[in-house]
Amino acid sequence: ASPAVELACRRMRTLCESVDDRRILVPALWRLSIFSCVNDDLDTAHAIGEQLGELGPEGDNEAATLAGHMLLGMIQTRAGDQAAARGHIDAAITMCQEGCDTTVAGFVAEVPAAWVHVCSAMNLALLGEDEQAEHEARRAVALATAADDGTNVYAITCAMWFAAVVATIRDDVELTRRRCEDAISIATAQGYWMMFVPFLAAHLGWAVAREGLVDDGLAQIEANASAVSATGAAMWRHVFAALSADACLAAGRFADALDHADRGLAALDPGGERWYEAELHR
Repeated sequence: ASPAVELACRRMRTLCESVDDRRILVPALWRLSIFSCVNDDLDTAHAIGEQLGELGPEGDNEAATLAGHMLLGMIQTRAGDQAAARGHIDAAITMCQEGCDTTVAGFVAEVPAAWVHVCSAMNLALLGEDEQAEHEARRAVALATAADDGTNVYAITCAMWFAAVVATIRDDVELTRRRCEDAISIATAQGYWMMFVPFLAAHLGWAVAREGLVDDGLAQIEANASAVSATGAAMWRHVFAALSADACLAAGRFADALDHADRGLAALDPGGERWYEAELHR
């Protein structure tokens, strides 16, 4: 989310408009879409995902088609449109099972199949399909682990992060804590500190608060929300507020819970992520 990356992405987008070589264009569009997601500009990310989908049929480009489904599945999940996301997720799962992910694996650091299944897990958890969601979360971590050749711990950590998110959605406090602690240990050892740890540590704070150490947990959530904001990233803002609200609610601190919920609702943007909005209202 740094200004330097933004400048590079702007230049990359300009170049994309004049390049016909899909071997270059597809990875560039993928990275641009991810940049927009980190900055919580899901409208732009969605438009890029649709652009990738349109490239596929025209050039018989499996990489573009799969990348488009992967992005749109994740983006629509985060935007709160779970039904629409499901179609893209299922299509991406099928393509990965058919071996169409080889080229995409060259520019998706998270391992395509692991990405798709962890997105599926999050989508199913938000739809209330707890058992299927947990199965998909475990599948994602297994796929990332199986693809590890000693250099792809990034993919494992990412899968573990979202598996922890799924546990939070399912209100499984103990599993959330365990997954966060394991992932934080790996991320810290591998140097992915700012990429994963603040998000994981915030969910860990939620678990700590729910286990009874409310003030400690709340302080952890707030500190790590501030750490994410300091990087320039705009994603997860309403989620951090929801975690704090739920921690206060569980402790019977109702006025504080309402304050955090109101703060989370105020952080919502029409073109940004809203996947935890229902919980804020609830």
